[in-house]
Amino acid sequence: MIKMRMQVKKKNEETFWDKLGKPKYILAPMVDLSELPFRLLCRNYNCNLTFTPMLHAQNFVKHEKYRSGYFKKSDNDKPLIAQFCGNNAEIILNAIDYVKNDVVAVDLNLGCPQQIAKKGNYGAFLLSKHDEVVSLISDITNNCKIPITCKIRKIDNDYQSTLNLCHDLQNRNVQMITVHGRTKEEKGINIKECDYEIIKLIKEKLSIPVVANGSVEHFEDIEKCLNYTKADAIMCAEILLEKPYFFSNKNVDIIDIVNEYYVLFLKYETNLKYLKSHLFKMLYTYFQVHTDLRDMLNNCHGLNDYLNFQKILNEKRKQGTLTQSNQTWYRRYRKTL
Repeated sequence: MIKMRMQVKKKNEETFWDKLGKPKYILAPMVDLSELPFRLLCRNYNCNLTFTPMLHAQNFVKHEKYRSGYFKKSDNDKPLIAQFCGNNAEIILNAIDYVKNDVVAVDLNLGCPQQIAKKGNYGAFLLSKHDEVVSLISDITNNCKIPITCKIRKIDNDYQSTLNLCHDLQNRNVQMITVHGRTKEEKGINIKECDYEIIKLIKEKLSIPVVANGSVEHFEDIEKCLNYTKADAIMCAEILLEKPYFFSNKNVDIIDIVNEYYVLFLKYETNLKYLKSHLFKMLYTYFQVHTDLRDMLNNCHGLNDYLNFQKILNEKRKQGTLTQSNQTWYRRYRKTL
């Protein structure tokens, strides 16, 4: 009987991974920055799987404007996983009901390290509350038919606690776990290199797919990570914000990428905060030299301002007057190589 159950479980895991298309290159869920136009942009350059931005389950259930503003879909953006944050199973289940027909899975955010997550008792601040997390996941997986995945961080520097949690999540029918190999404190100016050892150990102990996340700056870093950890796929965030073409391993002019993003933004989005945020990251190396362009973007407010900025940017490129710095957005908090 036990052997039969294991065989059925293995079959279900393979079915889920197959449904995802066995992705290798994954765009991470981010606060505000993995919106539809950006997801489509990354897909144009070999991204196999995307996540929505982190969605607040309670806001998603209560406010139609929040739902329509933060959850946008396209037939060109599949497979897609929606990520929710929260600590109330009933609310999360209600949120899932809104998206269950439009996504292949729902991910529970157990990795957000920001203070807003601490205040709301969600994200990485749930990780130390083992029983609460396991109970939450059990209530969700037992009451919905859509696959549930989780994204976690390392629990302090406690390997055993991290392994124990992952093991219990798997036993509660979580279908995939993404592991960011840093603690919640290791961010911003306190960022450290990703701990691939914990990802390796988790992959060795689990039978479900494990996705590695963290410390990928160069394309060759992907294979180094996957070869060492034996993870099933790699998930990236920051390097894609600067280089949305990163997974293609091509040398692409970032201004061409900016123009491509403009096209997608104008087709699918209206919230200008996305446009400003992405442009600052993609053009960071230019802004270190051309502070006038940086200030111009900073003073953009209406759509016409942004279209004028795009026009001037392209004119400067045509004139051959643009110069890039060696400083990159990815390394803004990191030591220079």
